[in-house]
Amino acid sequence: MSEVKRVLKPNGCLSLHAYQIQFELHYKDLSETLSQIYQEAFDFSCQYLPEDAHESLNIIRNEYKEIFDSIPFTDKTRITNILVKQSMSVANVVGLISTVSAYQYVKEKDPDTALSLIQRTEQRLLEAMGVSSNQTKVELRSRYFCLLACKSE
Repeated sequence: MSEVKRVLKPNGCLSLHAYQIQFELHYKDLSETLSQIYQEAFDFSCQYLPEDAHESLNIIRNEYKEIFDSIPFTDKTRITNILVKQSMSVANVVGLISTVSAYQYVKEKDPDTALSLIQRTEQRLLEAMGVSSNQTKVELRSRYFCLLACKSE
């Protein structure tokens, strides 16, 4: 935070945001099942993360609380639980999973396992939903959070 304090001009603003790594998938009355399938794919991918990446995940899971506490300015706020809902196809949900850094580590270390994970996850989602098209829409719910701070004069 000393660098933030040094770089910001008086009345300069700091803004940090991110989203929680747990997503909810909603389709008919299958939300819990679909969300669990997503979470299992994510948890499996996390096994491949280097140790220091787990620390970063904990910072996100705690919604930047440690960062907020270390901001040296009195004019600061932490906003959590910003719910964003968006409609997307199962194919796009699987595409989203493939962009997560934890999955990228799986892909780097074991490409065959990564491909199998994606294919298996898509198949499990479709089977749970009782549909065959990966273009079937689900509602993805994600929660964002942010930190805002202002350096006084």
